[in-house]
Amino acid sequence: MSVMAQSEVEAARHAVAVAVSENPALSAKAAHDTWRFVLCSFGWTHGAFDLGNRTHPNLVAFDNLPEGQASHALILIQPGEGVGRKGNHAGGDDSRRSSSVRNRQAAR
Repeated sequence: MSVMAQSEVEAARHAVAVAVSENPALSAKAAHDTWRFVLCSFGWTHGAFDLGNRTHPNLVAFDNLPEGQASHALILIQPGEGVGRKGNHAGGDDSRRSSSVRNRQAAR
């Protein structure tokens, strides 16, 4: 079951990568909505992260994400960042790039 669930998580990341490649100006909210839509279409629901039960804590509206996760969505769509790179998904540690996120948010 977890292999299938892991494939679904990868499919969600891929969907975001495709959306960003087709529209480089895609907002972090739109990227998150795409990711969330794909996982929900596979039957995922909100809850503590659990591959077996297909639950993820970030399956909420973008505006309801904790601040660290909302800024992580911005990192995922930055050119040169690995949208599909292992480890670059909601739930990861974005402390290394917090200043670049702040700069990008300020530019908007």
